[in-house]
Amino acid sequence: RIFFVLIMVFIITLAAGIGVPVNADPTPTYQWAVPSTAGVHPSYVAVNSSGYVYITDQVTCSIWVYTSDGTYVSQWGSRGTGNGQFLLSKGIAVNASGYVYVADTGNNRVEVFTPSGGYVKQWGSRGTGDSQFSSPVGIAVNASGYVYVADTGNNLVKVFTPSGEYNGQWGSSGAGSLYGPRGIAVDASGYVYVAQVSTINKYTPDGTYLGNLGYYSGTDFYGISIGPGGNVYAVDLGKKQIIEITSSGTYVTQWGSTGPGNSQFMLPYG
Repeated sequence: RIFFVLIMVFIITLAAGIGVPVNADPTPTYQWAVPSTAGVHPSYVAVNSSGYVYITDQVTCSIWVYTSDGTYVSQWGSRGTGNGQFLLSKGIAVNASGYVYVADTGNNRVEVFTPSGGYVKQWGSRGTGDSQFSSPVGIAVNASGYVYVADTGNNLVKVFTPSGEYNGQWGSSGAGSLYGPRGIAVDASGYVYVAQVSTINKYTPDGTYLGNLGYYSGTDFYGISIGPGGNVYAVDLGKKQIIEITSSGTYVTQWGSTGPGNSQFMLPYG
């Protein structure tokens, strides 16, 4: 049995508004159904420099790997608390060397793997301390290998060195304070974008708040990513759509609606 679980891949030049009117629905360049054996809840997606697609699956608590055209490659992980296991694996990111970082939400930790899924290390536990988390969801890695985690339950962004050592945090109070941050992305210049419900905050690499990219009433933002031109793509779970915004906050376009068809979504996360 196949549930309506599809992975859709769009060409960014199309999605970036080149020849696409506002509210148009670009046809996905590739899409493929995840078999029922993969569970029914793929969540976040990351792509490495070779085009391999890594998908977190909350049901089987595992990572699924495909080529860019949807050919199955491998899978790793299972439900549990041990090394290489997950409870509600959500955010996922790949560094410049191809290592894979997973926000293990239910276990309140970050786990790191080789490109082929070999377990490397982990850090984190439940709590409010420097290297602790409360249901972390989003994760991103910058060009220098620093790891940014959306610590959702603690309303923070936490930063770690490439080796996993705590390196700072922000979002608890004042300008740029956060409430339930979920998605996080870093652009080519190192600027950090954090999605929370109806807005996306922008920060310098060290956490100085630069403003938000606008308020979008009725949205429920989760995953975000940066296109090759620097525009921000936000996944809106509430309205089942993708919204594109420039890095300075100018609205570009959006597409998507509820359903199983081309350019439609059921439970989009990342």
